[in-house]
Amino acid sequence: MPDSAVIRVEYEQNFDTWYQALLAAQMIPVRPYLAAMAYAGGCAALALIAWRSHDQLLGSILVALALVFLWSVTQAKAFQRRYLLKNWNRSRTPNLPLRICLSESGIMIDSEIMHTELKWAGVLRSLETVDLLILITATGNVLALPKRRIDANAMNHLRALIARQSAPATGSPLGFAVIHKERT
Repeated sequence: MPDSAVIRVEYEQNFDTWYQALLAAQMIPVRPYLAAMAYAGGCAALALIAWRSHDQLLGSILVALALVFLWSVTQAKAFQRRYLLKNWNRSRTPNLPLRICLSESGIMIDSEIMHTELKWAGVLRSLETVDLLILITATGNVLALPKRRIDANAMNHLRALIARQSAPATGSPLGFAVIHKERT
């Protein structure tokens, strides 16, 4: 990218940064256990009714079911993280050093095994957390830039660049376009 105002970021991508970006972008459920929790609550309510009617066997079975579901609720997020970590470790790109250049014409990502260029039109939205600047692409990928690797001046230029690139789509310099589906 032969632009004069290029922001360069170099860092080693890792699972924790990627997972934090996925959670911030709400691309995986933060609470995958709400249905199980509602079921466990229903079992507990039925167990109380069964015990009140002196059917202790049914009440005991329902309490055991409620406890099993409550245990699965507490383990759901850990299971999800382990599953994602296993897939991350199977991929060919874990913990590779990345060189990212952001300019008016787009984003260039370089590593030992890949070279990718992305136009700003391919970026659906951006998010900023305490630790990360996150870009979500149209293909569903997440580009997480650790803020600790970007100096304050470059970060201000990067925020301005994102605002400029999103302004034509929304008419507002605050963020990328939000697409609303019309009800049928």
